[in-house]
Amino acid sequence: MSTKIDQKWIDQRVRRYSDLHFGVDQYLDTKIEGHSRSQANIVGHISGFKTGDPDYEGWIPDDAEFWSVIIKLPPGRTGALHDHETTEMFMPLDGKLVLTLGNDGEHEVELDVHDIASFPPGVMRGFRNPGDKDVNFLVTIGGPEMGMIKWPDEVIEKAAQVGWSEDKRGKIVARELEPAE
Repeated sequence: MSTKIDQKWIDQRVRRYSDLHFGVDQYLDTKIEGHSRSQANIVGHISGFKTGDPDYEGWIPDDAEFWSVIIKLPPGRTGALHDHETTEMFMPLDGKLVLTLGNDGEHEVELDVHDIASFPPGVMRGFRNPGDKDVNFLVTIGGPEMGMIKWPDEVIEKAAQVGWSEDKRGKIVARELEPAE
């Protein structure tokens, strides 16, 4: 059976950067000072949730075998070390991105615009913006959802100190607080 391609079908699958909606603070580490960032979900659903909330659902309606987002990371901000149950790929779109690797972040690699790095499950990875302006980068994760994120105990403890935790599926649960800066 062939797919019927018409303008409506095409329009559902093409998204313009200028129209992207960047939601904020979708991960446990973003509740910790210095880790906040915004994210536009492109394909797939954060933690597999279909909520109707554009901050958590992909813009392209396919139930794809991958999950992809664009993250906007302010200068000096970081994404804490973490591990996914699937492979994760990073590609900076408009600036430099430093990736930290290893259980204690003991390894670093700097990516330039359009460089690509990919890491399998079981490898702790994080990122930071070494520049003086926001950096946008593409993240793609294998599988239709990113699966549970494994955080170091330190991240879980720091998030708990400011009133945040995750449920057993990885959805953030907490009292109402302002996001960390």
